[in-house]
Amino acid sequence: MKRIRRVTAVLLAMALASAGMVTTSYAASRKKITTVSLKISSDIHVGDEIGSNGVEVETNSSKYNVDDWQFENDGFEWEETDVPKLKVTLKADENYYFAMTSASSVKLNGAGSKYVSASKQDASETLVITMTLSPMKDQAGNIETASWNNLGQATWSPAPGSDSYEVRVYKNGSPFGSVQTITGTTADLSNLLVRAADYTFRVRGINRYNTENKGEWKEANSISIDEATAARFREVGGASWIQDENGWWYRNGDGSYTSNNWQSINGKWYFFNEQGYMMTGWIQWNNQWYFCNPDGDMAVSTVTPDGFTVDENGILQQ
Repeated sequence: MKRIRRVTAVLLAMALASAGMVTTSYAASRKKITTVSLKISSDIHVGDEIGSNGVEVETNSSKYNVDDWQFENDGFEWEETDVPKLKVTLKADENYYFAMTSASSVKLNGAGSKYVSASKQDASETLVITMTLSPMKDQAGNIETASWNNLGQATWSPAPGSDSYEVRVYKNGSPFGSVQTITGTTADLSNLLVRAADYTFRVRGINRYNTENKGEWKEANSISIDEATAARFREVGGASWIQDENGWWYRNGDGSYTSNNWQSINGKWYFFNEQGYMMTGWIQWNNQWYFCNPDGDMAVSTVTPDGFTVDENGILQQ
């Protein structure tokens, strides 16, 4: 009986030793992960529901993968006072294990992400990283509604976190005029509706604390402007430069525009073609040659970029 017990004990010891050797061998065969790098993109806004939606976490590493992420913030919706706190779980490949937890070994990029802490789990096969993202006060919320009224006025609903907005008009589906920055939620765009066409506009909020952060574009309904309405807008509008899909033209205070001729604007001369669009480069007029700079103004008393001289009247000197 004692002999059987001794044999059993020997066999058990051998089994444990063998298991230890396998475990040691397995541990020794795995390679260390000493740094991790993550790219975070965020599209969360004030008023959005708090959840995993609106954020993406990616890595290019073949040593580990992103297993899960979740926000740790309380509440149901993002408020302007919130600072998003994100917990990301990484899983090591079977041939690797995590051998780091310090801030210097965790590289985060995007969405204003900042390292808070990291911890290893499951025999270092799992790494949980906690980080914060840009404060919600730095985000520009999205606009819910945007529309025209009959007077060429654009109006839209407020975007959370924004006091000013970018607005751009589209004529027959193409950008028309430059992007305007507007304070408030209305804009008089009638000075752009001076030719019969279909018009719409797009608007997005600019964050009040960080003007580099902007919301998504919201497009308004399309309106059709007939010639009678366009003429009315031409009569009441002021003089201004206007850009459309064909180039720049100048709208005079009475709604007219110059075509196939020169016009002096703010002390500089510009030439407009038969369609009323500003020209650049060399222009022949009344048997004389003139050069218009890239901004459209006529060059005077200078040497042109291609090496020719023009006098004080802008005429090419032979």
